[in-house]
Amino acid sequence: MATLSAAITNSVSRSPALAAAQTMEIIRKREEALSRILMAFVTTGLLFMVFPGTFLGVWNLLQISGKESVASISPAWLQAHGHAQVFGWVEVSF
Repeated sequence: MATLSAAITNSVSRSPALAAAQTMEIIRKREEALSRILMAFVTTGLLFMVFPGTFLGVWNLLQISGKESVASISPAWLQAHGHAQVFGWVEVSF
């Protein structure tokens, strides 16, 4: 943030037209960087929610249907599925 302020202050002291162009370029670069970070965050959340969460859910359902009892699968598998789904949804929601 200090470099942004310094760049704006330096460009304003030279000429107003140049300062506006430089300021807009700095802002554009910052917005592009923030956009890339946001897309990485959302993509990671979706991947974490869909792949591990869905895989563990399907795995649990296959085990339940094969043995016809929820008690036949480990509680750790249920917890892992729940955590993967919740963490994926929470990350995507932010």
